[in-house]
Amino acid sequence: MDNLNIHDNIRSHNFDIVIYEDTTDYDYFEVLRKVMSCESFAYIKHDRDLSSDNTLKKIHYHIILHFSNCRTINSISNYLGVPSNYINSIKSLKGAIRYLVHRDNDDKFQYNINDISYSENFTEKINYAFTNEKTQHDILITILNYIDSCKFISLNDLFRWCLDNNYEIVYKKYYYVLKDLVSKKY
Repeated sequence: MDNLNIHDNIRSHNFDIVIYEDTTDYDYFEVLRKVMSCESFAYIKHDRDLSSDNTLKKIHYHIILHFSNCRTINSISNYLGVPSNYINSIKSLKGAIRYLVHRDNDDKFQYNINDISYSENFTEKINYAFTNEKTQHDILITILNYIDSCKFISLNDLFRWCLDNNYEIVYKKYYYVLKDLVSKKY
């Protein structure tokens, strides 16, 4: 019988991974090469983090992988050649992206957004995480208030307004609800 850790069987679309340059557990350069062959990824090199005693931490990379189909931590571990304890499923993709530069952690070194390397497929997620400080709930309320404020609105007008305000992710997620609400405005 296989002795897999229950953690290894967790299925998710999104994973974060931390790897170190000075490890003997894997070849960090090879791991980064494999990450860059994935369809949707982002990573950053942390070389200015300080520990609690104000000494420089070991150089490490924070990596985010996104998959359209769920994967297990074990499958990611096997593909990258990284022990599974370096890999976690992500609960908040936006929060994980913002953590790459320590955006919401004022007590940590603030990296520049331009320091993040990412695939073209990850561009929208990066933009959403940093250009839109509102939660999805806040955005949905804003969209609903906008619909209510309009005497007449088409779905095309709403879509353009959402694009102009960087709300397209929420628009896509709640498309059928918004479509129903807009159709009742006619």
